[in-house]
Amino acid sequence: MAYEEQNLSTAYQQHLLNRKNPNIWLTPIYTQWAQIGIMCLIYVFLPESPAWCVSRGNADGAKKQLLRLNRGVFDYDEEHQYQTIVQTFGHEREVAAGQKKEHCHRNSGSHPQNNGDFKHLCLVYVGMISNGAAGVVMNVLTPYMVNANKWNWGFKTGWFYAGVGLPFLIGTWLLLTDISGRSAADVDELFERKVKP
Repeated sequence: MAYEEQNLSTAYQQHLLNRKNPNIWLTPIYTQWAQIGIMCLIYVFLPESPAWCVSRGNADGAKKQLLRLNRGVFDYDEEHQYQTIVQTFGHEREVAAGQKKEHCHRNSGSHPQNNGDFKHLCLVYVGMISNGAAGVVMNVLTPYMVNANKWNWGFKTGWFYAGVGLPFLIGTWLLLTDISGRSAADVDELFERKVKP
């Protein structure tokens, strides 16, 4: 929502560029800061999460939020879900007791200094460089694609981007694990068991 609001305010700013007024510089500032006011209103009415209520010891609030978030779900058992959250929270507290920052990698079996992490870091770096290079190439090619005096592809440009993105979509579908319908505890258990996707 904030992204769309910013797009609208940017279009409004572009409209104002042609006006001659000594105070016109204030309008872009007001339109960009308006989203903070909108977000403050959202935060006032945004419900607390059931997990946060459990962490504060507010059982009634957690159950109330679970019912609110899952209203309309047939045969929903908020007590079972509440107990799952309580068990997960207790397990996380147990694991975190006595842990320090350097223990973050111990449960996963990796250490920041080993060769595998360096290779992973190199892959991330190559990915970032490739992403930047692809961005430069697309910023050069897209104006040619949509310009009526050049290639004049028009809406066919969308098919180009769909074709470029399709292999990555298929790769993502095949490589990433489906975790829909699983709780955070289930996902943690899968990673602890090192279950492959």
